[in-house]
Amino acid sequence: MVWSPASSSPVRAWLPVIALVAMAASGEGRAAILDVIPADGEEIQQVPLVVGVLFDDDSPVVITALLNGTDITALLQPLGRRRGVLLRPVAPSGEAFAEIGPEHGLVEGPNILTFRAISTANVLDDERTVSFRLRPAEVRVRYTIQEMNGPSRRELPARLHVIGLGDTSSPNFSSSRPEIFAPRDPVRNFINSLSGRGSLYLPRGWYRLLASRGLRYSTASVEVGPGQRDVTLLLRRVVQTPGEIGVDLHVHSLLSADSSIPLRMRLASFLATDVDAFVASDHNGVTDYSATMQTIPGGSARLAVFSGAEASFAVGHWNVWPLLPAEIELVRSARNFWPRAESPARLFDLMATLLDRPRAPGDPETGSREGLISLNHPLGIVQVPVLGAADEFGSEPRLNERIGYLSNPNVGYDPQQPVPATFDPDSRRPNDSLRRTSSLPVAGVEPRDNLGFDLLEIYNRNDYGLYLRARDIWFSWLNQGIRRFAVGNSDTHTLSLIRPGMPRNMVAVGPGQDTAQTITMTAMNRALAAGRSYGTTGPLLEVHARRPGARWRDEKPVGLGGTLVTPRGRVLLSVTVRAAPWVPVEEVRLFVNGRLTTRRHVPVFHLLR
Repeated sequence: MVWSPASSSPVRAWLPVIALVAMAASGEGRAAILDVIPADGEEIQQVPLVVGVLFDDDSPVVITALLNGTDITALLQPLGRRRGVLLRPVAPSGEAFAEIGPEHGLVEGPNILTFRAISTANVLDDERTVSFRLRPAEVRVRYTIQEMNGPSRRELPARLHVIGLGDTSSPNFSSSRPEIFAPRDPVRNFINSLSGRGSLYLPRGWYRLLASRGLRYSTASVEVGPGQRDVTLLLRRVVQTPGEIGVDLHVHSLLSADSSIPLRMRLASFLATDVDAFVASDHNGVTDYSATMQTIPGGSARLAVFSGAEASFAVGHWNVWPLLPAEIELVRSARNFWPRAESPARLFDLMATLLDRPRAPGDPETGSREGLISLNHPLGIVQVPVLGAADEFGSEPRLNERIGYLSNPNVGYDPQQPVPATFDPDSRRPNDSLRRTSSLPVAGVEPRDNLGFDLLEIYNRNDYGLYLRARDIWFSWLNQGIRRFAVGNSDTHTLSLIRPGMPRNMVAVGPGQDTAQTITMTAMNRALAAGRSYGTTGPLLEVHARRPGARWRDEKPVGLGGTLVTPRGRVLLSVTVRAAPWVPVEEVRLFVNGRLTTRRHVPVFHLLR
């Protein structure tokens, strides 16, 4: 069989995936590709294109063309023959694919065009293809998303949701083969727009376009219908967080075996959600985003990326940062241990040969790398069934405890029992495995036990029930003097199912260091190690404590991570809650020594509108 080639001319569409299903109209036929070219020559930023074509073999006459399941035959017209790249068959059923790279104008991945031919009989030997031009019809929208700051406006990266109204279906910007190319994102109806402008070509219907940009910004929406229209969506930064940065410490890309998100797509997903920094934490590998970031104009001014790795053991997953690519073999070597013996203490000791513990915020810089280790999803993660994809866990969500350090039976952690202060090999006590130390002879390193990490990820992804269980463990440890500051991270492997930056950490790094351009790894790590942070899915907080009766002018209040000495254990606590208008906040709850002691209703007028 001879497969018709894809077009070798530049594909003027900025797409994650374009999928084509080509079917012969009779026994003699060939597969063809659609080269999507705007009628007026401007670049198409995003097109939700899933096209099926039926045509005769003797002439390039379109019989049926489908756009997301809607017949758009009238919108297409033949342009002529073009050379192209070779299609490679991947299945005896007649499927094939072509990989299209930057040389064809596509800059986001996986950039795979999929084809299917129903009939393979009498396929022509000449490799002719047919290109088509989109006519301006149906629903065509040129959008601009701008930040409004007083009288000035500027375009900015943002997320644009396209929501079908009434009987109109929402478009799907994910791959047409989710079980292969987007196994965890079978449906995605939003665009992460890097430039804040672009064009949409949609099937006939009515849609709401909703622009958003993270927790510190307002939203804006507009309804569009058949015809051509230019729209501008204005966003405002409604919450200011001076001295703080929003950070996601647990992020994956296609360099993790269980993720398929290319590096540019991953950067776009965070630039569109107003996250100031994230830690690249692919499984047992160090990812360098610097070269990809250089391809995004102004990207480094809005987003800082720090390289680390998620050390994924048989018992527990641990984020370590910063790391260099050459150091990953040391991380991998620490995976060989007996869970009941030295366990992750081996990793901690090995990392101590590379990284210093963070010093206190404000201490002089030493020039050394100050690193952190975080225990990820200590009780495991909830496996969510994926639409249209095989799922080994069946049709219901299920807790995967195999990757949770504290839920793994080989560790034997009992949350109802205290953690001993030391390990006694002659006395078998509950939870004693947490106090085992490494048997490695590491010179100049103070040995750590299996609790020798710095941060505890109590909120992972979006499972609130699992968060409550992990939070109870954190409260218990704090009451026992085991001080590990809590963090909340997205652990995103996808674009839609697990949203980047949700949850995220607000880290108090101090004035002058609170932008992507000014933040340093050292300042961020020192603030995290000192507990100067909190995790959030929307509300933004200011929390201060002082002694009752003390005047503000005479005594500086204590902030997050600080220690306050007060007579009779009485504390005057000041909590300020701020939120964007679309974030619901109903009450503030205060826990003391792990117990809920106070609940205060938040009046609507306290929210920033």
